[in-house]
Amino acid sequence: SGGYVGYANATGVSALIATYGFGYIGVYNSGSVTATAEDNATGILAQSYGAPYGGYVYVGNSGSVDASAIGGYYAAATGVEMDGYGLSAYNSGSISATADGAYTGYAFGIDMSADYYAELYNAAGGSIEASASGYYVAVAEGAHLNAFYTDVYSDGSISASATADPYYGVAVAIGVNSYAYDADVVLGA
Repeated sequence: SGGYVGYANATGVSALIATYGFGYIGVYNSGSVTATAEDNATGILAQSYGAPYGGYVYVGNSGSVDASAIGGYYAAATGVEMDGYGLSAYNSGSISATADGAYTGYAFGIDMSADYYAELYNAAGGSIEASASGYYVAVAEGAHLNAFYTDVYSDGSISASATADPYYGVAVAIGVNSYAYDADVVLGA
């Protein structure tokens, strides 16, 4: 935990290439990665901002990744977060994110944001889950991809659930959200 004064944040694994750096990030997990905090929790954070464009990032998971943000006013949890020019993720294990905030909860199983392409392969037996709850706002997305080209191939499970107050709140749950100029989503192939 740590971060800003008054906030408790946790990150299980962090890999970063800063601006004007160049290289490739590869994160391979066959064990267990856990991040638990009150306000913001991220299991695996892999970001490449090298010039002139962000670099290439790969995350492979055959183990378990769990991020839980529970108890803060504004809780946010992301199992795997990836940023760069080109992104590839392979999952045959389990990835989960749980956000339970007093006011808001935002949870993303895997969140991929790329300048050019983002591709996700969730193998048979693999699971990606997001669960969010908050009094006013709860948003959960199992897989969120944002790039010029996106590809999602899943033989495993991808799920999301969200709960908010039935009178004063809004809850949104999306299993796969692929935002792109050219998006391919193939489930249960």
